[in-house]
Formats: sequence, C-alpha cells, structure tokens
Amino acid sequence: MKQTRRRRHIAIFFLLSGTAACPAPSSAATPSSEVVELGRALFDEPGLSRDGTTSCHSCHDPTHAYASTDAQPIGVDGRRGIRNAPSLLDVAERPLLFWDGRRSVLDAAVLDPLLHPVEMGWSNASDLTEHLRGRPEILRRFETAFPDTQIWATSDQISAALVAFLRTLKTGSSEFDRARESHALLPPEAEYGKRLFSGVAQCSQCHTLDEDHSSLTDDQFHHSNIGNVTQAETLPGLVATVARTHQDQSQWRYKILTDSQWSSLGRFVVSLRPADIGAFRTPSLRNVAVTTPYMHDGSIATLSEAVDHEIYYRGFSNGRPVNLSGAERRALVAFLETLTDADYATSGLPERSPYPHSSHTTTQGSTATGP
Repeated sequence: MKQTRRRRHIAIFFLLSGTAACPAPSSAATPSSEVVELGRALFDEPGLSRDGTTSCHSCHDPTHAYASTDAQPIGVDGRRGIRNAPSLLDVAERPLLFWDGRRSVLDAAVLDPLLHPVEMGWSNASDLTEHLRGRPEILRRFETAFPDTQIWATSDQISAALVAFLRTLKTGSSEFDRARESHALLPPEAEYGKRLFSGVAQCSQCHTLDEDHSSLTDDQFHHSNIGNVTQAETLPGLVATVARTHQDQSQWRYKILTDSQWSSLGRFVVSLRPADIGAFRTPSLRNVAVTTPYMHDGSIATLSEAVDHEIYYRGFSNGRPVNLSGAERRALVAFLETLTDADYATSGLPERSPYPHSSHTTTQGSTATGP
C-alpha cells in the first residue's frame, strides 16, 4: 500500500514538474526509410512553395554541397533575400541554426523558410497543409510514411520528414578525414597550410581544429566586418526599434531577411546584447572550397579572397598584423581544399586566384566566415 502511494506521489511530481515521460519527438527516434524518402521528395518539391517555383533544393543545391550558388538566393515571386544560404551538411549537429542562431531545434527551423514571405511564401501552416492535401501524389507519400495516423500532411509530419532527410546529410569522406583516420600527413603544401591554420594565421581560434571539433567551427558568434554595417548616427534608433519589437518574433524574423540594416545587426537581433551587434555564427569549413560565395551576405566570391579577408581582419581585431607570403596563402587554400568530401569533389573546385610569389603583407580583401 505504501509503495502504491509512493509511486502515485512520484507520478504526480513528474506530471506537475513537466518531466513526465512522453513520446519522443519524431526526429529523436530512428525514422523509417519511408519518412526519409518523403523528406527527400519534399526537399526537391517546388510545390512546397506558394507559387510552385521554389524548393529547398533551389537554395541548397546538392551539387554545391547543399549550399547556394547565389550570393542571395531567390524565393517566391522572384524576390531576392539578403542572406546567403549556407551548406546543410551536418546541420543536425549544430547547436544553433541560421546565421544569427535564432533557432536551436531543427524541427522548428525547417518550417521557418516555408512560412517566410521572401522564401517559400506561405502566410500560415494551414494553407500549406491544405495545398499538399490537394496533391494526390504527395498525399500518397505521406500515407506511406505515416501509416498509423488518420490525418496526413500536417506541419509536424512535414517537419519530421524534412529533419529525417537532413540527418542523412553528413560529411567525413574528405582527404583530410582519410589522412586523419590513417594518422598520415596531407600532401606537403596542404600539411604546411594546416600548420599555418592552427598557428600564425590564427584561423583555428574560431574554426576549431581538434579531435572534438572536426567540423572546424566553435559554433560561436564573431565579428568579421562584412556587409552593410549600420552607420553610427542611425544605430541608436535602430537598436531601440529592434528592442521594442523583440517580443513580436514574426516582425523581426521578417525584417532580418528583407532589411539590410536589420540584417547587419547579426546576433544582436536575437540576443539584444550590445556586444553581438554585427556578430554572425562561425560556419563550418567543411567543403568550403565548393560552397562559394562566402559570408552571411555572399559578398566574397573566391576562397583566396576569403582567406585574404580573414587574415586581414584577424590582424586588425588583435592589433597585430598577420603577415603571410603568397606561398603561405596558397598553402592555406590547399589545406582548405582537402576538406572537400568525395561526393562533392567531382563538382570541381573554383578557380583559385593566384597569389604573387613574393612575400607581402596582408591587404584587405573580401571575406570569410561561411555558413
């Protein structure tokens, strides 16, 4: 009798504290192959957008390591956004998502582009689900993927399917990985670039390179002096507006993809911390050689320009210029090229901008802090 009472009290405690056992979200359990294939089909489906012209594939091209080939991708009605679409490889491993880290749960993040007027264009989830239910060929896929339900093409099912597919997008087959696994050295130039990366070039301060950070990102937010930096005289008013409207997520989520000044504030729009003004999430450098253009606004066209900018800004922010010769810069690029997975190496590396062979100090180039 006492044991029964004790169990009852424990159950009530967990119920009231919100920690009672409950079904795990769809993405926590291993999804069926049918759910994964539904996610793959939805990823490629232009009908997932309001005007039937834009799919997830449109902005995250599988032949481009699931990144955008455009500096700012085009969404519904031919509308161009402000931010670059980064690679989705290993996206399920990231603790924070999007350039400003505004999402921490992938299940919610995958629905955001669908319900954004510049991206997929739906004003609400109900209109999207009603549209999909009117597509028999798509509805049959939902019925196959979720046979134990009576209602199909719900927003939860769309999210679960897309997340199941995104979890299959992994890296780990690059020349860098093969050398690491066999405890071998990279080719001489690339091996030298790797030493520079972790040493004098100071790249690993943000793009962490150790046994626990093989994705080459610290998943933190840093400044890189890129894009439309808000003028000092207009900044106080803009900051006040952002703070005043912060509770209305629909407004600031819209503004950061349509207003260049809001977008330039970076992480601040999410955190409201002054130190975060102009700070953006450090992207992974995996497949960086084939995911041009670079930076949150896609403003840097080539990998060598990205290296130039990072070296310049690293020295500028530390107050100590980083002086690298042309040969050392080429070595850095050679190392970064070894981070390309075998599946994407066949798409071809962008043409490298040759550095002069004589030693020189850094001048300001473009930018580098990828997705």
